[in-house]
Amino acid sequence: MRTLPDTKITLRDKEYSIRFTNRALLKIERELGKSIMVYFSELEDSPQEATSLQNIYILLLAGLNDQVKDMDELIELTDDMELTMLYESVINALTASILGDSSKNVKSPAKKTGTKQKTTGK
Repeated sequence: MRTLPDTKITLRDKEYSIRFTNRALLKIERELGKSIMVYFSELEDSPQEATSLQNIYILLLAGLNDQVKDMDELIELTDDMELTMLYESVINALTASILGDSSKNVKSPAKKTGTKQKTTGK
């Protein structure tokens, strides 16, 4: 059995793990109102449309698996964070969870940066 990778993200000087368990994926499907595979296909076909700020926050909250209590706390933790770093952390963690390959890191469609996230298996 393959262990899901987790991606580390630092929010307000505290490190958190983003991990898309089946529970997290079910939360995302409920929030987005569509299958995670449909959403993942939309990410590949038209990333700028699929990555609204609201969607990124829905993904991040689910991927944090109760390390953050609610959306208000998450917004407080990320309020001054660079959006491209937030985007890349979330989408790379989702890609690694679904495809099982963290070597295909994506960059924000809005801005290309050299930022890399640390992805490890647990």
